[in-house]
Amino acid sequence: MTAPSASPHHWRMSRIFDIAHRYVDEIAALDPNLATDIGVPGHEREMTDYSPDGTAAIAAFNRRSVEALEETPIEDDARGGSGRADRLARSVMLERLGVHLDLFEAGEHFQDLNNIASPLQNIRQVFDQMPRSTEEEWSNIAARLQLVPDALVGYRRTLSDGVQRGTPAARRQGRSEALGETCGCLPLPRSLRGECCSSQQAWSPLRMTGSDSRTRESLLRFSRGSDFGVPVDMNDGDLATAVDVNYWQSFKLLARACGGEVLESEGVLAVATGLPVAMLNIAFVKRPLADPQTRLKEVVSFYDEKRLPFVVRTREGVDPESENASAALGVPYRDTVPGMALYPVPPPPEPVQGLNIEQVSDSKRLRDYQRVAGEGFGMPVEFVERLMGPAFLEVEGFESYLGTMDDEPVAVSSVFVDGAVAGVYNVATLQSHRRRGIGEAMTWRSVSRGREAGCTVAVLEASEVGKPVYERMGFRVVAPYRTFRRLDQE
Repeated sequence: MTAPSASPHHWRMSRIFDIAHRYVDEIAALDPNLATDIGVPGHEREMTDYSPDGTAAIAAFNRRSVEALEETPIEDDARGGSGRADRLARSVMLERLGVHLDLFEAGEHFQDLNNIASPLQNIRQVFDQMPRSTEEEWSNIAARLQLVPDALVGYRRTLSDGVQRGTPAARRQGRSEALGETCGCLPLPRSLRGECCSSQQAWSPLRMTGSDSRTRESLLRFSRGSDFGVPVDMNDGDLATAVDVNYWQSFKLLARACGGEVLESEGVLAVATGLPVAMLNIAFVKRPLADPQTRLKEVVSFYDEKRLPFVVRTREGVDPESENASAALGVPYRDTVPGMALYPVPPPPEPVQGLNIEQVSDSKRLRDYQRVAGEGFGMPVEFVERLMGPAFLEVEGFESYLGTMDDEPVAVSSVFVDGAVAGVYNVATLQSHRRRGIGEAMTWRSVSRGREAGCTVAVLEASEVGKPVYERMGFRVVAPYRTFRRLDQE
């Protein structure tokens, strides 16, 4: 505190203490689980983002706070002292924030898996710290439970990035967590069981009993499998999740790069590119919805307000109730798109003779890429130019390739590397050059980029025409996506 205001019994806050005061509110917003831990109200229906982006956001805030503390002068305290309180407050904050930043710069969050205090425990234990006396308090728990799957997906991405960087968690920590036990579901009041019905699945990844082999393998895969970091085998459920997460993330980034909009709401990701093509405006149902009718009405309104055609897409078996709700809203089932995975990623075969593949890195090659993609997909080139403009080349994790024969552009492909997963997208070949193995070669180029980056899995969504080609390459269907579309938007 510093000099008194008009009344000697009221003290104004020094600038150092003001920074400290505001820090508590702002870190609570960035880290809702910490807010519950330290007793800051207002964030009970939120969950901390443990993804690489969420961790980076907290580090950036801590860095700004350090800069503010270092730039702010010490003020004398209220009784004319030498600013001891300011010095002490600044010293403590700089020390603590410095430790956080050192750990971030060292990449510790990429291997933050242990049996005492890591995000895995934070996600589970935050519920133990929440009050449960009133209907509202139980409603807060139910709302936060709905956020558990996305929190685990984000955490999974961070650990996966650690594997790719060559810094996985220690094997003993993954084994300890995989073999440990936590208690089961909370005894929700009967009045809230409908609201929280899908939370049983949200909760299941945290019920780590010794018989849950899938949970054990999921944890062990992100820890050091041997002295050389060999991961544990992935099962089909793991591979389906890999397809999901790469698909969602790539589509979201692509939409933002072309000036589109994204709506994320309690298990739904709705992406609008702004183009009048239904398959370029997709609403993903990511998990079972507590109220599918309400959530999907929001989705329909989101696209109708923009006058855009759209599809609803969900992996087979994820949420039959959402499928029924979609049909009831006039968006019936249309077809199933195979989501496929290649695991492990093998070395590529010999290249196609005469085919030259180069990365798209300048405006001339981008125009060639756009033209070939437009013709290959049967889409107006102006649509492709908007969807895959210059900003498309700047999207982190994306690379695009152009295939030429005798200097003539004939094929394209792209790859999105996210953690240990390489997503293959935009594979297209001109009609005049099909059935020569060129499309397969372009796919292998994208897969190989993932392999070079340390990816252990390659994923893609196939057309019925492309599916046999991908199966020949070793891809398998692990994530059938049921697609729903209005009849008047066929």
